[in-house]
Amino acid sequence: MNKYIFDLNKIQEGDILLLNSDPRLSAIMKDKTGSVYHHAMLYTGGSSHIHSNKGPGVQAENTRRMLFNNIEDAIALRLRNPKDDYLIRQIIDRARTKIGTEYSGEEAKRTVQGHSESDFDPNRQFCTRFVAQAYAEGGVDIVKDPNYCTPFDLTNSEALLVIDDVLKVASLAEVSYANEENTVLDKQIQINNHILSNVRKISQEDIQTINQITEYVIANPLHDEEITALIEQSGYLDLWKIDIEKNPKNYNFEIFIKEVEEKKWLSASLKLADTAKRSLQRYETNLHFYTQQYKIHNLAYIKMHIKLYEKLVEITNQMMDVAKKLEVAAKLNRNQ
Repeated sequence: MNKYIFDLNKIQEGDILLLNSDPRLSAIMKDKTGSVYHHAMLYTGGSSHIHSNKGPGVQAENTRRMLFNNIEDAIALRLRNPKDDYLIRQIIDRARTKIGTEYSGEEAKRTVQGHSESDFDPNRQFCTRFVAQAYAEGGVDIVKDPNYCTPFDLTNSEALLVIDDVLKVASLAEVSYANEENTVLDKQIQINNHILSNVRKISQEDIQTINQITEYVIANPLHDEEITALIEQSGYLDLWKIDIEKNPKNYNFEIFIKEVEEKKWLSASLKLADTAKRSLQRYETNLHFYTQQYKIHNLAYIKMHIKLYEKLVEITNQMMDVAKKLEVAAKLNRNQ
């Protein structure tokens, strides 16, 4: 029996991915909301998406690791008239700030059961709220109420275009990749949740994201060293090493040309350059933020983040260098 995966050539940054892969949940959603779609995710490009899910809450995950039983198990919703790429990046950046936020089933239920202003908990997420808020905070209203909306509201939004046929038959290699366990992102989710749960104990506050940790430490410098030590001991600062160990070719040109067929060099260079470019934009922005904060707040927590993002910028530039060399080599070989 065939398995299906997202065709990354048919989805774009900023697309909302809706799932219809669980018959039981689809039946419940159709009865309660009029839509068969039971989960929403935001595609961020580079084979990654962010979503709010039971258990881990808001997390970034690998879109290539999702398998489906049927070709119609997913669709994409795309902004009809995006002004420019910057707008999409704004939406994605807003989504990233919510990573770590806990999921709330009670908040999700209020979408169909009704709610008052006093019910709203701004520090909790569920899947459709997450994507709608990311769009709203990025400057685009796709539904009437981004705090309480359903998949039906999303599919019927005048601002969004429905894209069908976004799945393709998965090869054996793609199925194998999707089924891998103990991935870098799995480790990252575990570490992020460990840090957040312990910071909540230290602070006795409902801290849900890394950004909120930063705000708390700046406002409460007495906990600077304790929270800094927690992060240093968690493995958070060494996550980048896992990717280098697992994918050394992405950081070493000589290894890359030995492991990848020559006919694939050009396409591989473009993909690698795109990944590096996206990461550099994010890392350089964060490095600038923490550097500016350190001028005001001489905290170990901020200094630790400066060193982290300096390293991330350094190794991502190595990746970009590999991509450039690979592109040159591919074009030279093509002309011979």
